Amino acid sequence: MNGQAEASKLTVSPLGEQATLARSKTADDGNSYIKTDMTEKSIQDPEYSSYQLGRTPAKRWGLPEDFRGAVVFLASGASNFVTGTSIVIDGGLLGR
Repeated sequence: MNGQAEASKLTVSPLGEQATLARSKTADDGNSYIKTDMTEKSIQDPEYSSYQLGRTPAKRWGLPEDFRGAVVFLASGASNFVTGTSIVIDGGLLGR
C-alpha cells in the first residue's frame, strides 16, 4: 500500500468535523467528550459535564487511550482493504 493511502486513513473528515462544530457552542465543546488537558475546563464545568455524560451512552469521558485499538488496526495490514469509511470512537454518542 502506498503512503498516500495510509495517510488518508488517518485524516479527519471535514464534513464530520463541521457537523460536530455546528452542534456545539464553541470549537472546544466539539471534542470535549475526550478528556485531555485542553478539555479540562469543559469537563470541570458541572453543567456541561452533566449534559455531556447524560447524552453519552458509555456514561464516561473518553480517554486518549480509547483510540489505541483503531490506530493499531489502521496501521496494520488488517486494514489494507478498508476504504471510504469512518471509525467512530465516541462512547456510543453517534449511535444513540
